[in-house]
Amino acid sequence: MVAGHRAYAAAERYLTTSDENHDALASLLAHHGASATAPWNLLRPSFEAAFYALWLLSPSDSQQRRQRGVRLEWLDDIETEKFHRVALGNREVLQQLGLGDAAAKIPPYRENTDTYVREANATGLAFQTTRHRRQVNHRPARVNVENELGGLFPEEGLMSLAHTTTWKTLSGIQHAEAGALLRVTDRSSLGGYPGGQRLHLTINDGAFYLACLVTASMRAFAWSRFGECHRPARSNEPVDLRAMRDMFTRYPAASSQDH
Repeated sequence: MVAGHRAYAAAERYLTTSDENHDALASLLAHHGASATAPWNLLRPSFEAAFYALWLLSPSDSQQRRQRGVRLEWLDDIETEKFHRVALGNREVLQQLGLGDAAAKIPPYRENTDTYVREANATGLAFQTTRHRRQVNHRPARVNVENELGGLFPEEGLMSLAHTTTWKTLSGIQHAEAGALLRVTDRSSLGGYPGGQRLHLTINDGAFYLACLVTASMRAFAWSRFGECHRPARSNEPVDLRAMRDMFTRYPAASSQDH
């Protein structure tokens, strides 16, 4: 089945990323403590990675899951291409470092794009085609997390609101937005200065607990859907026992709300 492998390989990668950040958060709280900003910056990748796993596998239609798998891997590959052009694109700097030949490693044409275009066409994935400097650029649309969160829980308004507001807060804190940080901290004034004031910030227990609860629920939903996708459609078909054992081994950590 075209692109069938991409969705499940990506989902497992996202779930692993979410689990590792969960474990790192527990370690941070045990050894460093709940400082004003650091814990939130481990919740953010845990939430986001779990979201991508759930978003990727949530459609009941296999074709839609394959479309999303192609889309995410293609976007990943585009970012890799951008990195290489930044890292290897400045010939003068590379020559100063004695790496003058490195720029030649940037291929003018990438076979990866042909693969993604072919798979996108085969699965019915819509993508953009633009012409730039005599080259035709193919690009899939980026995934807007905030917009897609509502689609995960279309009939659960409260749940959609909780996940969306948590996402905006986590995203804002990781980008050092003052408004997002002030929403989830207790503060006392240390004095003022023209146009502002100095504050002593401490993490708000209630806000942190709620964000942990919402993040844990996202991870649990993602793991549950991952398990459902390993379940045969008809009872007389074999179960992938190795995949199921691996899932149940890791699920207790994914569903834990102790931290």
